[in-house]
Amino acid sequence: MEMIDRYIYAVAQHLPENIREDVSKELRSNIQDMLTEDASDAQIKEVLEKLGNPAKLAVEYNPQKRYLIGPGVYNQYIKLLKLVTGIAAITLGCIAIFTGVFNFSDVQKPQEIVSDVISAAMGGAMQGAFWVTLVFIIMERSGVHEGHSPFKNKKWTLEDLKAIPDYGKKKISRVSTTVEIFFTILFASLLIFRPEIIGVSLKGSGFVPILNAEILSTYTVGIVLLAIVSLGILVWKTIYPYWSIPLAAANAGFNIATAVLMLFMVRDTNIVNVKFLHLLEDLTNLTLSQVTLLWQRGLMIFAAVFIIIVIIDSIAGVFKCKR
Repeated sequence: MEMIDRYIYAVAQHLPENIREDVSKELRSNIQDMLTEDASDAQIKEVLEKLGNPAKLAVEYNPQKRYLIGPGVYNQYIKLLKLVTGIAAITLGCIAIFTGVFNFSDVQKPQEIVSDVISAAMGGAMQGAFWVTLVFIIMERSGVHEGHSPFKNKKWTLEDLKAIPDYGKKKISRVSTTVEIFFTILFASLLIFRPEIIGVSLKGSGFVPILNAEILSTYTVGIVLLAIVSLGILVWKTIYPYWSIPLAAANAGFNIATAVLMLFMVRDTNIVNVKFLHLLEDLTNLTLSQVTLLWQRGLMIFAAVFIIIVIIDSIAGVFKCKR
């Protein structure tokens, strides 16, 4: 009976919550009708394998047919789509407001700021919708989110039927996933679209960007790729909100890639805006070369701390799988 329970559970996970209970009862009744009263494990296995992959069987029970995004992940897709588009719209809208305020006295009128904010918010929502949809399509088609080898056309068997999970400490908090989504969108948006608003205003010098936007643009491809991978992992966490070895491996790989990009960026002495270094020079009794050296050392310390954090996070992900 445990095998039947696991099969029914697997089917139900690919259905909307409001019909899971009814479908589970109906499916259990159908399975029992296909079995004799004293059915052996071999007979149960034969019946379940005849019914086939739970994800495909769920399609037959789901009254709402989907095409681009399959029914197994459609509900999670809608939830994440609303969340990401909302966060992206608000984040880019706020960035546009911030940019407009700092440029207000020079070039922009109030109506221009409003127009820019609306445009940025709509653009953010569209970008969020596009990337969420793309990531869901790739993950669903590849089967990666279910722990399969990418794009491996493997026939489903009972060996693929997972035990009903006892989440415990393996469960991933929805709140933590939402926070990660927010910061992923925030940092990616700032570094890709508006690096010039990352800066300081000291000693009546006006606003001075910290980063050299021209040099930073050479790292855009890496930043975009990491943002997409991060979003993919967050989609994974949304669909199956508990730690597993494949998820922990993906998380560790992402952490390593992020750390490598971080090292390249902090070792690039030209990535810091020269005007910002001159501002620090004016605030201290140090020469420009001394300020530059101290700033580089500070960046290296920051990179070292960041690497330690990602190592701890990667190891923690593996340990959470075993709890």
